[in-house]
Amino acid sequence: MTKYLMGVLLFPFLCMAQTSLFNGQNLDGWTIHGTEKWYVDAGELICESGPDEEYGYLSTNQFYDNFELNLEFKQ
Repeated sequence: MTKYLMGVLLFPFLCMAQTSLFNGQNLDGWTIHGTEKWYVDAGELICESGPDEEYGYLSTNQFYDNFELNLEFKQ
């Protein structure tokens, strides 16, 4: 009974576990769209304009829903 009760009490906390999408080392798990140059430098995600100066973007290879996105943007 105690094991069952522990599972019931811990279940909500396990469901709230955070998943980091960026590993700080490379672009594993991401797809680049467009001609912009995307790379990782010193743990930061960097984007440089491509040859045609069109906008591009990154997308994750996995689908996520019900999420919060936290980031810093510098231009």
